[in-house]
This record gives sequence, C-alpha cells and structure tokens, in this order.
Amino acid sequence: MAVAYWVVVALLAVVYLYSGGKKVAQSRDRLRPMMAWVDDLPLGLIRTIGALELLGVVGLVVPPLTGVAPWLALVAAVGLVALQVGATTLHLASGGRGDLAQRRPARAGRARGLAGDGLALTVATNGVAARPTSSWSWVLPGRTLEA
Repeated sequence: MAVAYWVVVALLAVVYLYSGGKKVAQSRDRLRPMMAWVDDLPLGLIRTIGALELLGVVGLVVPPLTGVAPWLALVAAVGLVALQVGATTLHLASGGRGDLAQRRPARAGRARGLAGDGLALTVATNGVAARPTSSWSWVLPGRTLEA
C-alpha cells in the first residue's frame, strides 16, 4: 500500500508542480495558450490557485515522509479535490472551451450549471444561485441534458 501511495503522489506532484508553478510564475499572456480561462479570472486568483496547488504537493509529500502530522496529507488531498471541483465547475460553465466570457448569457434569467439530487447550481450574469430540480441534468445555454 505504501508503494501505491508514493506512486500516486509522485504522479500528482509532477502534475501539480508543473501546473501550479506555471500559474505562480508566468504572465497571463504566457498562460493563455494552455489555459484559455485565464481571462475569466483575476490574476491574483490565478496566482492563489497556483500557490494552493504547490502547497497541496507539499502537504502530500512532506508529512508522510517525515512522519510529523501525517494526517495533513489527507487535508492536502481534500484541498486538491476541492480545487478540481472548482476547475470542473469553471470548465462546465464555459462549455468546455475555456471561453466563459463569450458564453455568458445576455439576460440574468438564462443560466447554466450542473444539477443533481434536487438542487442545481447555476451560474448566471447576476452570480451564483440554487434552484430545485427533479432529476440529474446539465443545464447549459440552449440545451438541457437529462441523465
């Protein structure tokens, strides 16, 4: 089990060190070819996301390696999962193309998001709102996909 943990951590570390390092160190113009969504977020938030990714790697590696507070690895893993949930939400809101600014609805009444278990998270021009739903569905501009 320890070998499996370190293999997974090594793979995650490579990905998050690369991604987080780019977000922290590079300009918006250098990030744009790889990450089209950078124009939709403030540069400070992009830098914060990168720093959190780097801290997540430290949290996955250092505590188990040193034996000091190994529970912090679990905290780091949960934090990285939360980052990925946010990234997925942004990706779905942009229609998968990273052009959220171009796909924003013209009116506040039109919205998009991911729905499930009787609650839909919708992103509209007036912010984030929740609305009840009866089944799993994706609510995107111009279409609704039922599961």
